[in-house]
Amino acid sequence: MTTGVNDTLNLTIDGVLVSLILPAKTYSSATELAADLQSRISVSAALTAAGASVTVTNAAGMLTIASGRYGSGSGIIAGGTVAASLLGSTPIATTGLDVAGSIGGAAEVSKGQILTGTG
Repeated sequence: MTTGVNDTLNLTIDGVLVSLILPAKTYSSATELAADLQSRISVSAALTAAGASVTVTNAAGMLTIASGRYGSGSGIIAGGTVAASLLGSTPIATTGLDVAGSIGGAAEVSKGQILTGTG
């Protein structure tokens, strides 16, 4: 990362915008980078106020940013000058899904991991 060139990361996490300017730094591993990103994202006042959270992980040099929420209200969109370097040239975005099902044969209302009976 180079200061002023490729150091911005903009994330929309569960509808909350988090913008970071990352310091020019050399990381010893992708795991160290993932831990640093998670700590920087997690201290966002807007994210904390919304009760949202993320987990940043490394698997074989590929970073993944996942929302702590479940369901259709969960999602992350990445942008900024460093997004492609950190997350790949075509990051995969997946919106969460609400649980679906029925109780006693009747379709029910769902949100996240909760299925609620209507009757």
